[in-house]
Amino acid sequence: MYVKKLLEAEFSEKQAKELSIVINALIEGGILLSLTAKNGKPLQAIAEQIPLLLINKSINK
Repeated sequence: MYVKKLLEAEFSEKQAKELSIVINALIEGGILLSLTAKNGKPLQAIAEQIPLLLINKSINK
């Protein structure tokens, strides 16, 4: 789902595929937690953490 955008951002194909899975899992899990908790705090926390995963692309090569 996110692979194309990550490739456009110059992530390697391996990184793009793996990060796509991680981001999707974070969002799906956040939705489930938010529904269970009946608030948006889990999704807000995820939204704050995803950029940190993307910033570290040069470290994870």
